[in-house]
Amino acid sequence: MIILLEKIKDWLILILSAVGAILFYLFSQEKKENFKKKVQEKKEKIKDRSKQIKKEKDKLSQNQNKLKKMQEEHDQEIKELEKEKKEVENNEVEMSPEEARDTLDSMLGRNGNNSSSSRDQGEGEG
Repeated sequence: MIILLEKIKDWLILILSAVGAILFYLFSQEKKENFKKKVQEKKEKIKDRSKQIKKEKDKLSQNQNKLKKMQEEHDQEIKELEKEKKEVENNEVEMSPEEARDTLDSMLGRNGNNSSSSRDQGEGEG
């Protein structure tokens, strides 16, 4: 009877060990699958983030090109304005007082010849 109990005990230990090994295997397989899923999710997140960064980079590059173009246009406009300013300064130097008075009179809507000659006459009498 004792021998029979020892054999049953040995068989129970063997069966429980086998069940434990099977459960351990199944548990580790589940952990392995969960780990694979997490890795795949992280890969997808990284891929999506990479796409988003690339789009933002392209957008920044386009904006940078627009800004560069605007800056070039402004630089060109400044050059043209400086050129125009020099021309105006040169014209001011070359203009005689009579021409300046006639130009001013014409800008103000007066008849240049009559008003300047009447001014000259008024100065001569006074």
